[in-house]
Amino acid sequence: MKSMLSLTLRRRIGAMMTTTTKMSHQSFLSSLSLTPLSSFSSLSSLSLSVMDSTSTFDTNQRMVGMPASSLPSSVKYFSSSEAPMKRKETKENEVENGGDDSSSGGGSGADAKRPVRMIPTRHSRHHIPSIAPHAILDNATDKILKSIPGTLFAYETRYLNQSKQEEYETGISVSYYQQEQIEYLLRGYSSLIPNSIVHLQSPKSPKHPMYNRENFTAGKIDFKEEMSISEMEKVVNKMIQLVERIEVEGKVYVELRSKLRSQMTQVLRQASHESSTSSDSDSDSDSDSDSDSDGEGSSDDDEATREAWKMTQLIDNYGAPPGPSAAMYDLTLDAIANIIDKTSNPISYLKKAAALFESSTSRNKLDQKQKMDVVNLDSIPTAATFNALIRISSNAAKESGKGKRHDEEVRDEAITNAFMAFDAMNHHPHVHLNSATFNYLIRTVNKFFPDCKAKGCILASLWDKCALAYSMVDENVIEAVLEVKTEDCGEDVHRFFKKYVFDRYDQEVKNGYGFPLKYSRNKKKKRFDSMLDVY
Repeated sequence: MKSMLSLTLRRRIGAMMTTTTKMSHQSFLSSLSLTPLSSFSSLSSLSLSVMDSTSTFDTNQRMVGMPASSLPSSVKYFSSSEAPMKRKETKENEVENGGDDSSSGGGSGADAKRPVRMIPTRHSRHHIPSIAPHAILDNATDKILKSIPGTLFAYETRYLNQSKQEEYETGISVSYYQQEQIEYLLRGYSSLIPNSIVHLQSPKSPKHPMYNRENFTAGKIDFKEEMSISEMEKVVNKMIQLVERIEVEGKVYVELRSKLRSQMTQVLRQASHESSTSSDSDSDSDSDSDSDSDGEGSSDDDEATREAWKMTQLIDNYGAPPGPSAAMYDLTLDAIANIIDKTSNPISYLKKAAALFESSTSRNKLDQKQKMDVVNLDSIPTAATFNALIRISSNAAKESGKGKRHDEEVRDEAITNAFMAFDAMNHHPHVHLNSATFNYLIRTVNKFFPDCKAKGCILASLWDKCALAYSMVDENVIEAVLEVKTEDCGEDVHRFFKKYVFDRYDQEVKNGYGFPLKYSRNKKKKRFDSMLDVY
């Protein structure tokens, strides 16, 4: 069938080529239209492209097998393997078209707009989270802080018939609105603090890689570049109060759930016990009355201890309480890290930061124990949770002017927090060390450890682990090591850093800074934000 169609087509084209008259494209196409379209679809070796229907050509010319360069510009024959490529849009084409490509929706001019898509093509988790306007922060925060515990979201008796996982998921659902509202307010407070995580992640921030000066004041959020330390302390204290308030709400929720379940269990147990021992209890009551009175006090204590243990088990066996999320702790710890070097009372913020960090990690441990961390991803801490605590330690002032005893307390608290976060991050199943971890830990050790060989050995081991074990050396880590006065840490330490760091470092070499490239191949991996090196 295919060969017959090919023969028919060749005969018809040959007959047209023998004529001496000129015919337009329209007549040529009308003559070809006598052959059904299905016939041409079977001949993949021949294609026809008509560019201009008004031009004419001489049919005496041999067209089949003729070089494309000898054909008129209006008609070109080409094989299917030589199909013309799509025209690439270039700057010259845009200039010829006057730079207006709005009709196609792909213009690059200032006034060109993308067509509105009815179906979104980008997941909302990739969008920049919304930030609360500054005008509503105080009123919305006071409304939450003044509310009675148990009124933001409450446990209901109809949840008692659910399984453990269903009840855990219900807790996440009922607390979702308040969780989103508090995160919304915390982002608004964070935007008030210069160099905060919200400040850096927003394109309206001058330090963001995609910052556009023209759009800086276009939105509702006007980032403040300068704030007094007292104003920043008020902002941070509000953030801490919001996190503590949602924690209290979650505790009230699980305590109410535990009491209701405990009461339900007691009622069921008592009913079954009374039905089975109703006859025996009457006969034995008289003989046991004296012995019961003697041990009444000890039995009450045992019962109270047993009930307390049961309540603890009911609280812990359902995973972390609903309400708080990892984002709340990240925003608050980051805010503390940005003000602790300016505050006059760093020890209080070091202790508050440690308490927040402990709350975040303990919640995740409860979920891991009950295998609920796969259900509630918001309870899993991020790299910012750990690195922010180490950053707080590295930014704390070494000398506060309040005496030697106060400075020693700050030193001890800062070192404890930094190594606690480093150890927890190193052993966490989901969060891994990154370049910011080594950067802040090296700065903490260099600031608070006295100059001695032990300090030099710790710094040398951190450099070795960062460069060789994890390959996470970046510019910040190098700067942190260059600030160390290795000559005061012993001759061996100074010789080590001079050979492996100082002599190799070359600021002019941007790709690796003079070090082997394998030292830094993972420097951008495991970051909290791939575009920022803060966490």
